[in-house]
Order: sequence, then structure tokens, then C-alpha cells
Amino acid sequence: MPAHQRFEALLADVLARLRAAPSADVEDVLPLLARFFGADRVHFRRVRLDRLGWEGDHVFTRPGAAMGLAPSEHASAAGPTWIQRSLLAGAVVRVDRLAEPAADLPVEAVRELGAQRRAGVAALLDVPLHGLHADVVACLGLRRCDATRPWTDGDVRRLQLVGNVIASLIDARGPATVPEIARLRRAAELSERLEERLFAAMEVATIGFFDWDVGADRVWYLSPFAVQRPYPRDTFETSGADWFRATHPDDVPRGRGLVDAAVEGRAEFFDSTVRMRIPHYRDGWVHVRSRGKVLGRDAQGRALRIVGIYEDVTAAVRHAAVEREREVALEHATRSAALGTLATSLAHELNQPLAALTSFVQAAAHLLGDGDGRQGEVKEALRRSAELAEKASEIVRRMRRLVQHRAPHLEPMDLRVVLGTVMDLLRRDAAVAQVELRLGPGAGPAVVQGDRIQLEQVLVNLVRNAIEASAVGEGGHRFVTLATRAARRRVEVSIEDSGPGIRADVLERLFEPFVTTKPTGTGLGLTISRSIVEAHGGALRVERTGPEGTTFVVTLPTTGEETHGQE
Repeated sequence: MPAHQRFEALLADVLARLRAAPSADVEDVLPLLARFFGADRVHFRRVRLDRLGWEGDHVFTRPGAAMGLAPSEHASAAGPTWIQRSLLAGAVVRVDRLAEPAADLPVEAVRELGAQRRAGVAALLDVPLHGLHADVVACLGLRRCDATRPWTDGDVRRLQLVGNVIASLIDARGPATVPEIARLRRAAELSERLEERLFAAMEVATIGFFDWDVGADRVWYLSPFAVQRPYPRDTFETSGADWFRATHPDDVPRGRGLVDAAVEGRAEFFDSTVRMRIPHYRDGWVHVRSRGKVLGRDAQGRALRIVGIYEDVTAAVRHAAVEREREVALEHATRSAALGTLATSLAHELNQPLAALTSFVQAAAHLLGDGDGRQGEVKEALRRSAELAEKASEIVRRMRRLVQHRAPHLEPMDLRVVLGTVMDLLRRDAAVAQVELRLGPGAGPAVVQGDRIQLEQVLVNLVRNAIEASAVGEGGHRFVTLATRAARRRVEVSIEDSGPGIRADVLERLFEPFVTTKPTGTGLGLTISRSIVEAHGGALRVERTGPEGTTFVVTLPTTGEETHGQE
């Protein structure tokens, strides 16, 4: 029998079966189509009212056909797949050999066809079916397990004709529901406009969206990296395991720990930044920040669904690393820049013990030469010589530690002892400036945990600033007072001067880099001092300033030992 006569017979048989039982399942006629077209599977699916997928899944699979149902053939909460979108747009989807897809297909299409191929499909043909108002209301599709015979143009025309007949006969929507369809169409158009705005915002912010079905371990992504790909607005599905496979091995334990806490009920959110490799986006590791929220749990408290956003923060992470390196380099450079001033102080400090050391040694030699038996005086002169030599050595060691570029060394220390050391170091500067340097009374030790050299550097800088401020004061009595006091498991060190105070315009930006009132100042001392104090868990502030002087206060946490101070 010729092909056109066989098709006429098929069409008559379909009409007879559907007219005889209008409410009968459409699956009654699908075996007829499978025999006529030589297909191993035939499916008929109707478009959902929201036009985001299919409903009313009618499928016939030839007995003995080794073919599973591909995931992409199911209606997805994430929205239409590439095949579904093509059919909804009125296009025919025809692939003669899934093993050799067309080279110009988008990656999403290649991925979806790959899922079909893994389900045992070798060739497919899907046609859109139109209703009374020219809308696509359903689709009719054929699948074959082998690709030895390609689809013909006649196959496409005949499948569309018989499909439109089926759709018109079983269409249960009727004219009474036309307003409902129009309302849904307007809602869909509004949704499309909102989607356009969402995509525009995502492209500007480089933020993507994910929706994770935890139980099925399926994650739907709306990629923020689409602008770097050969196709726009990439949507794709993968698994949570795939996310961690793309994560840098060193970052997996930390990232998985944060995610597991949300999944297992120990947290409602997670916020994780890890290094990842993202295909088609950028070579090398990309820093990706992901933030997710749990939307529903089962009876055991395990998360059912997590939604969230993710973004490329590589530039921000690298910028922060550069800033940290600059801060360290700046701190070291400031120490080195202060070496000239400190060298002058060092020379003054060393002159006195070295001169006294010479005098005592000469006196000891003179006494020994006289031979008058004054051994006690000789021993005392030599003891004093040893003390002065050790003092000179300690001054040199302190200066070397101050300019060394090294990691902080934390240890318990008494801040009153540190203040005494600072006063010894700057006593000569105070004398030259005719400023009295004094240590206020205290009831006992003020113990903190910190790096002695760094805290000495902070206090040296603050006390030297106070000496210089007091030196230009107009009052007759010039002084700098150092004091400690305990307050709520914290120790406060105050440096009070008798200077003219700080101008209001400078006070507002006092701790910003390069802000200074000195003609030759760098404006970095207070900035670095505050960074060091904050790194120790403390704070540096100006407590008061005015015509009668300024008081700086350094606050540091105690070590937990008993701490006393001036109340």
C-alpha cells in the first residue's frame, strides 16, 4: 500500500477511536503512531497553563525497547528546557543522530541531548501542536533506539497533522476557559519583563542564583558568568557533589563544613568563600562566595531545599591581600624611617653609660696601681662598669628589635614595666625639650598579652608626640604623664601632655594616613599605632584635647591574671 494511503488509514483509525470515546486516554492511539513511524517510543504532552513545562504525560514505549526516560523530558520547576522552549516557540526539534549533534547548537542543547542519548535514544523528532487560537497547546514526539533511518520531511508533516487532530479532539479547555488563559498569558508576559530586569541586575552585580533540591541532590543554577560564555543567560543543572569537585582541595573541608551545618540543622544560613574552577569562564582558580538559606526541613530537621546567590569575588580577595601586604610593608618602612631619629636618641643614650663606664674602669685601674689595698672600691667600680656595659648592650638590642621585620611574638607583660622602658628610651629627648616625663602611681602590675616590641613602638610614638606637643606649649610647667588603670578586665594606658591641643579639623581625620601637624612628619605614626593596638584586640582613642593639653588612651585586654591600676 502506498505511503499516503497508509497514512489516510492511520488518520481514520485515530479519528474513529477518539470520536468513539472522547474521554479515552490518548495512549490508545500512541501504539498506532509507533507502528506507522517505526518509533520505539511515542509521547504526547500538553502545555501547562503557566507555559513553564508539560502536563498530562502520555507515553507509549515499544515492548523490548531498551530506553529509559531522560530527565529533561519531565516538567521542571526551574523552567522549560531547551527542547521545551523550542517547541513552545513553534519550532520543530529534529535530530537524526544524537551521537553527532549539529556544531552550532548551544551548550545547553548539547547537554540535554546527551542526557537523551544516555537514556538510550539514538534519534528524536518533536513537533509543536497548535490549538484554536494558534497557540502551542501540546507536543507530539518520536524516539528511536537506532539512527539507521533519518527522519524525512514527510514524517514531520504527517506527525504534525495527526498530532493537531489529536490535540483538537481531546482539548478539554474549551471556550469557557479562554479568559483564564488570557489572564495567565498576561501574567506570563509580566513575568518575562520581571525576568529581563532580574537578568540586567544580575549582569551588573555579577551575581548568580542557585536552587538546591537537597534530597535529590540536584542544583539548578542561573549563572552570573554568562557574559564570558559563547551563549547568554546560562541556566543548567548539576549536583551538590559537582560543586565540591570543582572546589580547590584545600578549601573543601571548610566549605563543606559550613554547608553541612545548614543541611543538618545546625544553622539556617551558610556563607562560604572558596576557590573554584569554572569551565568556559576563566583560567585558573576563581574565588566564589556562596550564600544560602534553608527553605524547609523534614521531620528529622534535615534541609529539603536551599536557595541562595553566588558571586565572583576574586578581585576583592586579591585586593584585600595586596592591602595587607601594603600595610605590613608600610609598617616596616615607617620603622625604618624612624631609624634616623632613633639613632640620634641611641647616641645620646649610649654616651652617658659609655662615658661612665670609661671613668669607672680608669678609676679601678688607678686604685689597683696605687696598691693601697682599697679592694672594696675596686670591686664596686668594676660592678658598676658591668652594669653600664649591660645597659648599653640592651639599648642596642632594643633598637635592633624595633627595626626588624618579623612576625609578632605574643607573651604576657606588665605594661608599667614597658612604660618604664619607654621612659628610659625617651628621657634624653624630654630633657632636651625641657619637659618633665613622669609615671603616675599604680597599685600593682598591669598584665596584658602582646608583642613587647610592637607595643613599645606604639608607646614610644605616643610619648614622643606628647613631648613634642608639650615643648611648644606656652605654659610655664611642661610635662608628660604616663598612667595605667584597670577597668572591666581591660588595662588602659593614658599619655597626658601639657601642649596646646589638636585643631578640630585635624582631630576629625587624626588616624587617617598622611595626616600630620608636624612640618617634617609623615602622618603615618598614629595610623600604624592604631593598627597595632587593634591587632592586639584593643583600641586607641583621644580622650580629651584642648588648650590645656591632650590625653591619648590605649586600651588592651588583660590576660586573665589579677590586674591592678590606678583608679
